[in-house]
Amino acid sequence: MKQPASIAQRFDDAALTYDQAAIVQLRVAEKLFALLQELPPPQHIIEVGCGTGFLTQSLCKQFPDVPLLALDIAPTMIALCQNRLQKYPNLHCKVEDAQTLQLPSAVDWLVSSLSLQWFDQWPDCLQRWAQQARTIAFSVPLEGSFSQWRDAHQRTGQRDGLHPLPDEATLQKCCASLGTFRHFSIATETLHHLNALDFARTLRAIGASQPHRQHSPASLRRILRALPNGVDAEYRIAYVIVETGAA
Repeated sequence: MKQPASIAQRFDDAALTYDQAAIVQLRVAEKLFALLQELPPPQHIIEVGCGTGFLTQSLCKQFPDVPLLALDIAPTMIALCQNRLQKYPNLHCKVEDAQTLQLPSAVDWLVSSLSLQWFDQWPDCLQRWAQQARTIAFSVPLEGSFSQWRDAHQRTGQRDGLHPLPDEATLQKCCASLGTFRHFSIATETLHHLNALDFARTLRAIGASQPHRQHSPASLRRILRALPNGVDAEYRIAYVIVETGAA
C-alpha cells in the first residue's frame, strides 16, 4: 500500500500553487502583522512556517535592518520565499522542523502564522518557543473551524478527515503558563467555495490536505449532494501575543 505523503511533502508539492490559492492565509498574515505594529521594534526575529513569504515580506519591509531567520519544513517553499525577498540582505531562509527548534540564545520575536496546528505536540512546541524568545506572536486555526464541511460528513454518516485543531480553552491555558498576554483574540475568516470539490482542491493547493491518522477517504459524491449551494469554509482564527521574559 502506498504510504500517505508527509506534511512536509504535501506543502512542498503545493509550493507552486500556494500563492494563488492561499487567500485566507494572506488575510491572516496581514492581521497578525498589524498586531505586531503595537510592539516595540525588535532587534532580531525568527519566523516559523514562513511558507512562500506572506508575513516574511511584511516584516522585511517594516524592519529591513533587523536580522530575520525564516524557517519552513518545505524546501520549495523556502526557495520561493528566498527568491521573492532576495533584495533584503538581513533575511536568511532555512529548511528546518521548528518542533525541535534550538537557538543559541534568546531572540526578541518568534512569530508564526498558521503553522502551529501542524505540530503533533503543539503545547510542548509553544513551551520550547517561549524559552527561546522574549515575545512569541502567532495565529492558529481553532476547533470549530469548517463547520459546514464537518456537518455534511456527519449527515452522510462519514468522518471528515480534517486535521485536528487546538481548542480555545487548552490554547489559552497553555499560553497563560508561558508569560504575560499582550494580545488574545479570535476572529473568523470565511471563504466561499462553489462546491465540495473546489474546497478539497483548495486544501490540496495550499498543502493543507493532511488528514488525521486512521482516516478512511469519504465519498466526495455524497458530500457534493449534501452541499448543493457550495461550502462556506469558516476559519476560526486565534491571534496570540505573549511576553515570556526569556533571558
